[in-house]
Parts: sequence; structure tokens; C-alpha cells
Amino acid sequence: MTKNLNIQPNSRTGGYYCEFDYRGKSYYASLCNVLGVGAECMIFPAGQWSELYWARGIPITPYQLEDCIEEFIKSLDE
Repeated sequence: MTKNLNIQPNSRTGGYYCEFDYRGKSYYASLCNVLGVGAECMIFPAGQWSELYWARGIPITPYQLEDCIEEFIKSLDE
């Protein structure tokens, strides 16, 4: 389901990001260090700032961003 994710480093934040489609909708996922919060993964519809998913206190790695995306997709299917 998420085999072809194109996770990229984000030079602006020092983290990672990914744009992906699921069930005809486009999403943006970001994993980076947020001042005062620590590591945070956010996933929301592309072009919108309404937050759909977030997780905190996780390692900032491309593999962890992939895990967050998979968890997000599972929550959509529930």
C-alpha cells in the first residue's frame, strides 16, 4: 500500500517529508523537530493546514515517517 513512498529530506527543517495519494486524496506528511515540542510527525491534506494526524516523541528517520504514514492509513480504514 505504501511501497512507493518518495520520502525526501527536508533541508529547511532537518527532518523528512512525503507527498502521497490515498483513495483519490493527496496528503502531505512531515517529520521534524518542533521548537518546544520535540520530534513531531504531522499528516494533513495537501494544500490545507487542517491537521489530521500527529505523533510526538519519535526518532526523526525516513523509516519512522513511513511508519507514521502506515499508521495514518490504517486509521482511515477503521
